[in-house]
Amino acid sequence: MPGVGNTPSQEIIWRGMTRAQLDAAYNNTAAVKNSTEKLVEWGQRSSALRTKLPELLDLRYGPRDRNRIDVFRSGQANAPLFVFIHGGYWQNYTKEDLAFIAHGPLAHGFNVALAEYTLAPQASMTQIVGEIRSLLDHLAATPLVVNSQRFTAATPRSM
Repeated sequence: MPGVGNTPSQEIIWRGMTRAQLDAAYNNTAAVKNSTEKLVEWGQRSSALRTKLPELLDLRYGPRDRNRIDVFRSGQANAPLFVFIHGGYWQNYTKEDLAFIAHGPLAHGFNVALAEYTLAPQASMTQIVGEIRSLLDHLAATPLVVNSQRFTAATPRSM
């Protein structure tokens, strides 16, 4: 029987994996050889973009501390909106860390909204999904941000 006689670190907890195996599987920092350098580069690129396009940063969409968005405009009339929901397995990173992602959609005529939300374990997945739903409702109802009816959302996994 799984888990019987195993110490907590050896106990199978999900799909045949122990806690240590799961932690290793989700530790991209350890898995990517130059991850520290990449994170520094991303931070520099993100900071440069936020400095270049500071008009719509840290807009509130809800009551929690991290319920904020950054919006970057492409300069195109009636541009569609690309909403980026940062990854980090719902536990890491901020919209500020990954703002560089906006360069690609901006170059293709999209406005970009970068979402911030409460991270786990301070919020459950149900709460996080609720925050993202509130964000999308807010964006759809805010003409200052969305000047068209076309928008799409993406996470690192969907790109």
